[in-house]
Amino acid sequence: MAPKQPIQKATVIKTASENQPQTACHINKAVLDKIQKCLNRAYHANVSEAEAKTALFLSQKL
Repeated sequence: MAPKQPIQKATVIKTASENQPQTACHINKAVLDKIQKCLNRAYHANVSEAEAKTALFLSQKL
């Protein structure tokens, strides 16, 4: 018995590498500064564990 032929056939119209958006160039510097401050606070030696977790969570959200 011959294998069944597929009902539909997929074709590639565009690949992911074509027409990449230029969003990386338009990142707000204020947001990057806030993320950096959160990371600095999270990895500071004199910060409690709860405060470090909160700072990491906030930096991921931004």
